[in-house]
Amino acid sequence: GAESFTFANDTVTASYTAAVGKALDDVNATDENDVELDPVVVISGLKTNEKNQIKAQAASLLQSTDWYVIRHAESETAIPANVSTFRAAVRTKSNEMETAIDGAASAEALEALFTYINTGTEANPVNARPIGEWPTL
Repeated sequence: GAESFTFANDTVTASYTAAVGKALDDVNATDENDVELDPVVVISGLKTNEKNQIKAQAASLLQSTDWYVIRHAESETAIPANVSTFRAAVRTKSNEMETAIDGAASAEALEALFTYINTGTEANPVNARPIGEWPTL
């Protein structure tokens, strides 16, 4: 939170306002009188930020196989089945992750989607996160 200082008896004391977490959902920015700005300025919430990261990760995963799609468009050369399957799986997983993020009711629930937990046993641990993992080629 905001920091302020007081000086008394030859001592400087710092104090802080309570920290306020970032909003879960997007909000419209307001001025000092709590009136929406014109034109409207949208401040991205945690969900939008996380979904943007998911989209960037999906794009990065797809980038390595984009040349197959370009080659197909230019010369009608077939895209290997495993590449098509991988690309479809990445898009599907991205949509599933974004849906899970949209369904988070709180910042804690959003955080839990990305937190790895042991779904196996102590002897045979299987670490997984509720949001899942990206497909591999």
